[in-house]
Amino acid sequence: MSDYVNNGVDKINATLGDIKGDLTTLRPMIKNLKLLVLGSFSTQSGSGGVVSTTIGADNVPVKSLSVGITAVQSGSGDPSPTNIRPITGWSGANVYVSPTLDAQDGTTYPISFGDVGTVYGGTLNVTTGKLIVNWVDRDLSVDTSWSEQTWSGKDANAHYFRGSGFGGRRYGGSTSDVYGMCDSYKWWGNGTTTTLRNLSNLEFGYQGTNSYVWIRDDAYTTAADFKTSLAGKHLVYELETPLEYDLTPIQVRTLLGENNIWAECGNTACEYRIDRTLYLNTL
Repeated sequence: MSDYVNNGVDKINATLGDIKGDLTTLRPMIKNLKLLVLGSFSTQSGSGGVVSTTIGADNVPVKSLSVGITAVQSGSGDPSPTNIRPITGWSGANVYVSPTLDAQDGTTYPISFGDVGTVYGGTLNVTTGKLIVNWVDRDLSVDTSWSEQTWSGKDANAHYFRGSGFGGRRYGGSTSDVYGMCDSYKWWGNGTTTTLRNLSNLEFGYQGTNSYVWIRDDAYTTAADFKTSLAGKHLVYELETPLEYDLTPIQVRTLLGENNIWAECGNTACEYRIDRTLYLNTL
């Protein structure tokens, strides 16, 4: 009886193996058939944030297109009061569709962020107009209160200042995560009132799950003088809860065949229509 059962099991396993092999063969065929029927192909950004294809449909709107928005920090080296590294956001996005990587060879779709103003980080769904903003800019001296932090045994020559008024910033995460950028001080991380005592001179960090920002700057001995020095210095920080806005949707169209789709402000993801004849020629 056991031999009968074992033989039956072996036959079932063999049959399942054949079915699995058939499915492996059929999957690419099913994918090709799906592409021909639906006429679409989804891809994520490639090298340099450019979506590229050689089988684009002629003058057909893309199904979906989203672009990332990333602030640009100029200069090099650690930011400091003597090595200011300005942080630049975006007041709009230019989306390019070109047969080459030269924007002048194709079509430019300008998109203004309008009343939203300058965006320092987020994403824009071009086809729906949904703008998600998750990084904002603050002047460190505006609408903030600064106090010097002291404790028993602190080095008298080291000066730590704590600023309040940064509500809404991202909280958790490890100290290796970067969710703050400053043009004048180096990012240290997220910590506690104890661990933030490890700040080196000209570094800044966040205190836990509240609105406090710590900065160590040994050049100042009073909070008043330190706050005065912060005028015009900027902190760009990630929000715990992103802001959402609705812009006017833009209809972006592909060219026949060669297409490169990108935006200056960040990476691009696109789902576009294909030309069936060109696709068949690739099989």
